[in-house]
Amino acid sequence: MTETGEIIESETGLEVTHIFPAKKGGEMQLCGLICSNVIRCVFFLRDPLNQDPAEPDITPFYRACDLNNVPLATNMVGAVALMSWLGRKSAENADDNELESEDNIEE
Repeated sequence: MTETGEIIESETGLEVTHIFPAKKGGEMQLCGLICSNVIRCVFFLRDPLNQDPAEPDITPFYRACDLNNVPLATNMVGAVALMSWLGRKSAENADDNELESEDNIEE
């Protein structure tokens, strides 16, 4: 079974933090990463038409993301928008790093 993180990583080239599945405490691990500002965003895609009784309660994710200003995508439209935002942030960081390198060369 392919995990969401593996798909995002292979399709976009972004670095993805993989966490444990829900059965092994993945929800707690994810909330810990959100609260410690280790991750920049969360993709938690689910099918609202086929609710699985084993699906974890995502209320703690919403709360942790809201409290720590971490964007959360729960559907494809939100995921696409978030991917666009991440692309811009990566480009901005690359530009900032390039400017810092040029400043160091001039000194």
